[in-house]
Amino acid sequence: HMVLVNDPAAIRDILVTNNKNFTKSRGLRILGIKLLGAGLLTNEGASHRRQRKLISPAFHPQRIDAYGEDMVNATLKGMDRWTDGGVIDMDDE
Repeated sequence: HMVLVNDPAAIRDILVTNNKNFTKSRGLRILGIKLLGAGLLTNEGASHRRQRKLISPAFHPQRIDAYGEDMVNATLKGMDRWTDGGVIDMDDE
């Protein structure tokens, strides 16, 4: 069985408040390790906590703000190449 959760409060409950009550399926662990390696999506327990701690600085609010500025600047720079009525190869973009 698979369950899709899209309520923010329920997601927080699953991922933060009661995360020890939820485990990844055997299939996801096996498939994930073969396709994605032993990363945050596939790991659990101490290994997951260690990896999560390592990446947490990248998600600090000030860093997120800076990423937003970088994305806006890159978009504006890219749009400078576009012309009204022109054809754009989105793979290149």
